Amino acid sequence: MDKINSAPRQCSCAKNAWFYLGRVRKSTSDEVIKNYIVQKIPGSVKDLTVDKLSNNGTYDSFKIGILFDCKDNLSNEEFWPKCVLLRRFNFPNRVPDVTNKSRGGGVLAAIKRDIPCYQFNINVNKREELWIHITLNDIKIILGVVYFPPNFNLDIYIQHVNLVNNLVSDDPNSLKFELLLLWKSSVDCDNFIPFNISSMPEEYLCDNFAFNGLLQFNNIQENITDQVYFDFKMAPYD
Repeated sequence: MDKINSAPRQCSCAKNAWFYLGRVRKSTSDEVIKNYIVQKIPGSVKDLTVDKLSNNGTYDSFKIGILFDCKDNLSNEEFWPKCVLLRRFNFPNRVPDVTNKSRGGGVLAAIKRDIPCYQFNINVNKREELWIHITLNDIKIILGVVYFPPNFNLDIYIQHVNLVNNLVSDDPNSLKFELLLLWKSSVDCDNFIPFNISSMPEEYLCDNFAFNGLLQFNNIQENITDQVYFDFKMAPYD
């Protein structure tokens, strides 16, 4: 396509996906963008919206919303233009409350497009967490991305731990995989040192994660990810 020099990224949740097209030549029409997307993803788009974003620079940029006929298309390589570098899975905060300052904005995971992956259809009961199945070489990984704002009720942590317990169940019929859990929370779990445990959520999480063989990879406060837990020796974490 000669009119668009695109660098798209995509977020997905259920059947919906969003592209952000940048570095688009000035004065490119919405219709040109629509035709480009339809040509690249034939027969699978149920609805398509194109919104030009305000940009005073050399190029234009667009936000494109897509509704697929089938949510399976989100993880199917053939439905994405070859120039898509990242497929980004998003779990937004679906219960916004401007008066509740302890709520977060959701969680996000970005996966290179050449790595097979799909989002698990798991009921997280409005918790801000996301679960993705990834196949990296011959290793099957379940990636969990979690954010717990301060002052969350202990029941929320219990629900999360119960889900982790189910994922690492010894049920012989369960999928064999490695578990990688990325955490952002005010709960420290300071390397599972007992005398450093200072709260009920921390004690509950430390006890259960240790029982399930989840080792802590880092403990960097106020970073993008406070804690990284995994149950295998060589975590592909960078």
